[in-house]
Amino acid sequence: MASTYNLKFLEQEHNDVKFLKRDDIGIVISRALSETYLTQPSKPIEFFAKYLLNHSKTQKKAQAVTLNQNLSIFAQERDRQKQVKELRQRNEYFVMAKKAEVEEKAKEQRQLESKKGKFYDLLNKSPDLSDNLDELADFLHEFTGATGVYIGKLIQPRKQISDDDDDKAHIDSENPKVIWYIHSSKGHDMLRGKILKHDQGVTHAVFNPPKQEEDNQVDDEGNPIQAKPKSLDFLDLNHHVYVKEVVPRLGSYLAIPLVYNSCMFEDALDNAVSDYFAVQKAKEEQDKARNDYEEEQSKIRDEKEKIGEAYEPPENREWEQINQRPFQTFQESYVVCLDTLGQDREFTREQREFAIQTVNNFKQIWENTEFENLTKDRNRKIKIMEIDKEFIDSESQKLIEEEEKHIEEILQSYAVEGQQLDEELKDLYQKSTRLSFIAKLFKERIEWQKNLKRLSKFKVLKMPRVMQSIFYFLQYQREEICEKGTNKFFWKKAKSLINDQFYDRLVNYTVLGCKEDHQPRYTTLNFIEKNIEGIVPEDVDHYNMTLGKLFKWLHLAIRTRKDDIVRRKALKKRAREHREALIEQARKREEQHVNDLKDARQKFLDDHRDEIEAFNRYQQELQEKGGVEEQDENEEAEKKQIPQLPVFNEGDWEAQWLHDNPEINITQQVVEEKDNDWYMTQEEEDNHISQYFLHKESSGIMPPPKKNEHQSQSSGYCDNYVQANIVILSKEYAVDFHEFCKLNPKPCPVLEVIPAGQIQAQQFCPSGMDIRFDLPKYKVFKHGKFVEERTQIEDLWQDDFVTFLIGCSFSFESALQEAGLKIRHIEEGKNVPMFKTNIKCQEYGIFNGSLVVSMRPFKQNDVQKAVDITDQYPRVHGGPIYYGLEFAEQLGIQDLNKPDYGDSITLNEDDIPVFWACGVTPQNVIMQCDSIPLVITHSPGCMLITDILNVSLIN
Repeated sequence: MASTYNLKFLEQEHNDVKFLKRDDIGIVISRALSETYLTQPSKPIEFFAKYLLNHSKTQKKAQAVTLNQNLSIFAQERDRQKQVKELRQRNEYFVMAKKAEVEEKAKEQRQLESKKGKFYDLLNKSPDLSDNLDELADFLHEFTGATGVYIGKLIQPRKQISDDDDDKAHIDSENPKVIWYIHSSKGHDMLRGKILKHDQGVTHAVFNPPKQEEDNQVDDEGNPIQAKPKSLDFLDLNHHVYVKEVVPRLGSYLAIPLVYNSCMFEDALDNAVSDYFAVQKAKEEQDKARNDYEEEQSKIRDEKEKIGEAYEPPENREWEQINQRPFQTFQESYVVCLDTLGQDREFTREQREFAIQTVNNFKQIWENTEFENLTKDRNRKIKIMEIDKEFIDSESQKLIEEEEKHIEEILQSYAVEGQQLDEELKDLYQKSTRLSFIAKLFKERIEWQKNLKRLSKFKVLKMPRVMQSIFYFLQYQREEICEKGTNKFFWKKAKSLINDQFYDRLVNYTVLGCKEDHQPRYTTLNFIEKNIEGIVPEDVDHYNMTLGKLFKWLHLAIRTRKDDIVRRKALKKRAREHREALIEQARKREEQHVNDLKDARQKFLDDHRDEIEAFNRYQQELQEKGGVEEQDENEEAEKKQIPQLPVFNEGDWEAQWLHDNPEINITQQVVEEKDNDWYMTQEEEDNHISQYFLHKESSGIMPPPKKNEHQSQSSGYCDNYVQANIVILSKEYAVDFHEFCKLNPKPCPVLEVIPAGQIQAQQFCPSGMDIRFDLPKYKVFKHGKFVEERTQIEDLWQDDFVTFLIGCSFSFESALQEAGLKIRHIEEGKNVPMFKTNIKCQEYGIFNGSLVVSMRPFKQNDVQKAVDITDQYPRVHGGPIYYGLEFAEQLGIQDLNKPDYGDSITLNEDDIPVFWACGVTPQNVIMQCDSIPLVITHSPGCMLITDILNVSLIN
């Protein structure tokens, strides 16, 4: 155990020990001892002493070596640290570069994803993806690295069209479809408009469905071939065309079909609206059935409870879910083409998959967008139907009254200004004022503009030719409203033109007067009438009342325009003929003047021949006597007078002749007007002018033309004028016959009675007539028997003949036609069929017999319209007495194909025969009157055409 001293020694180191511990002493001694120990010399003390003696020298060497080593180590360390620093710097740079690269890639990826997002946002917000095909091309160009992307549409080849071709004339339906390139990525615009025929290249193969392997295939020996498993590879599942090398080392080609189901067409909209109402009706019926069922079960439960029985509810009844049918569609086919020409590379698998997936996405979004658009159109259509019904219920009648009041005020203003308007000019001014009134409603009434704006929101426009024709009529150019190179109306483009300028053109259109500016054929009346042919105004109203108003405006404008043109041309022609007649009269007057002067001179010579001869003799005697007369002293000689030569006073004669034959004032040269909005051949123009003079109600140019210069039945002839049956008989029987007519007003409505011996009807033919000649054909009856048919009765005429004009149903046929009803016998160019019946007329005196009826067939929906119209004409038989096949039998008519008078006409299964009392009834009656020696009537269907207009007989 250590002593206290020792502990203290250990706690505090002695100075000697500190001295010995110095590096230059303790370590040297320690090394000397260690070296001695290791060497084991024979003389350890001496070895130890020498070691210490040599230590200084050794130490210096060692220090020198150490110094060198240290210098070397330092240099190495310095180099190492330098390398480490360089490596560290290099590593930091690499890390920073890698980090920057990663960040750059992440940034690029974010940008790409952002571009993808923006692209799909654009598509999802687009109202029509056909506007985004260029963006699709640019998108694929950027994300696939393609040299170019171009998009074509599969269409029928197109033909060149002329200005008067219709909206389908550009379609070449006889040849195979072609691909028409219409979109491309930037830098490939040169491909737009190019056509790829069906036999050029491989692109058309994208529209051919991939071949399907047949089931149960066998090899040549009849052994069944195991079907290959269907590939689930994305590229195999999506049909496309891929060419690795179009030309060696120049690049590859990829064609992807873009075939989508489009529902943006008229029939799809019609069916969508119809289906909507059908579904609503079915749901209402189902709701009613469900309520009835629940009420029934409730009654059963109540009854069971009353008698104390337990009510066992039936199993839950399943009600069919009523859904709308999918929209009707048709396929629209496009192809998206990509190439890497000039890059000497193929598309990677990822690029091909990306392109195909993008096209598929585009197709899906396109179909979804069209579905949404058609749904909106359907809802708009239903809303507009409600608005139109509201208008009809509350505003329609007010508007009609306002319109009529406005027209009356305008016409009254003309009267105040002193303008004399004949009926025809008044009619033109009424129509012109009506057109202006309707146009101003569109211009000035916000609600009307809103209604038209609602129409412009439709993606699908029904009856597009209506709106196209209105634009053409207002002189818009084809390039503004149609697809390029066609006459097919492009609603999406055209509806942007429904603006203030459109309303201004409506208001400023002048329907009266010439139009000398050049007009393309498609803006002429000829083209526009052809373009809207077959479109029924009621159908347009049912679709959209605002469009219907415009269509009626167009119809009225065309009709008024043509009436004005024909009227002016007729007036010009009449003016030319009048001027030519005046010129001819002036020429004949000059000839007459020369001849009359010559005759007057000759007459003067004849009247004064004796005086002239006496003067000549006197002059001759003077010459014989030498020119001097001797003075005769005889008284008789003194009284002798010298003869005077009579002189013709031409001045007095000229003055008297001019008084008796006033100078003819020749009108000014007729200036021709051009109406370039209506093309007519000379033959067509002459025909229209002839029709003008025949059919216009009042032209103010000439008296009503001679109407009875025809030799056949008169149905449809001069259809604006009243036609009459004729009965001519002796005055002895006329009174009784008149009484018979009064008792039977339906078949025998008397229009006028021509007194005995007279040949003109003063009331109905004021322009003049001769009853003996002016019917196409007459029938002659003697003692109740028909003896002959003839075209004039002059030799049979008797001074006591009284003529009865009896109303004829031909007079209301024009009103039926104007209402859109078809008259079968007129269409077939035949006389109306007439039948004897078993209905007895009320007899008077000797006049008695059965009723005769005329028959006209109509469709079921048109019968009431025919009744309503003819009821307005009681003086020409009025409304029908019967209609329907069952009444034909009751009338005693055995066969509708075998009329007693007139012609047999075509009868269809859905025709309803309609029977009117007929003016041939008197002929049937006369055949019972064998006591009357002579009666003359018209031949059935061959009427007297009067000067009176049918409209004057209404009510």
